[in-house]
Amino acid sequence: MPKRKLPTGIVRFEYERARPGYFARIQRAGECKGKLFADADFGSKAAALEAAVKWRRTQDLALRRSTGVNPDDVGGIYRVKGWKPSRGWLYWEDRFEARVRLNGVQFCRSFSVKRHGEEEARKQAERTLRKWRQQATRSA
Repeated sequence: MPKRKLPTGIVRFEYERARPGYFARIQRAGECKGKLFADADFGSKAAALEAAVKWRRTQDLALRRSTGVNPDDVGGIYRVKGWKPSRGWLYWEDRFEARVRLNGVQFCRSFSVKRHGEEEARKQAERTLRKWRQQATRSA
């Protein structure tokens, strides 16, 4: 029987010197958090895994809000901010992206905060996303 795959960001620890349990880890925009959920603390393996999954989901939402990912909960609009490597150099990028998957095809378009300003870049991303969704409903 194949081993059951654990959720993303969660690993099982079973070492002689450490307490057995699940370790949940999450990283967003350079910020990293992790926590061990020992079986003994939660009474069973299943309870420890459930607590680890719940903690990771909570941390994921908190980090998304604090790092500007998907601001204002507008689906398909994302803020991309940070250092990006390119051909051996690092450069700073700050942009809004409109992303959507329609009929199995991924659409993505970026709007620079440096070029357009923060408000205008976000508005252009929202307009683009709205346009793509309208085209998809017309063709369906």
